[in-house]
Amino acid sequence: MPLGGGNKCGCCQKTVYFAEEVQCDGRSFHKSCFLCMVCRKNLDSTTVATHENEVYNIHLAVNFLVSLLKKNWQNVRALYIKSSMGKPQRLY
Repeated sequence: MPLGGGNKCGCCQKTVYFAEEVQCDGRSFHKSCFLCMVCRKNLDSTTVATHENEVYNIHLAVNFLVSLLKKNWQNVRALYIKSSMGKPQRLY
């Protein structure tokens, strides 16, 4: 923690104070900065997916994979969602 403040935001690199902090993958964000990288919707712990240090809306990712399945992608055998605290759930 830097002197005189909280952690740095993973998006805007400004100081994040405790009252406005959202943590994901060990990084801190402002509530207003915790947005999907594609659709820019606000995220919370139930709708977040991370890939290569970027945060995404899990519904967008699932819809993309379902669209691939509709295009007869035969090499997709299963689709799982894993929450940070729970067991993986098979969607397809």
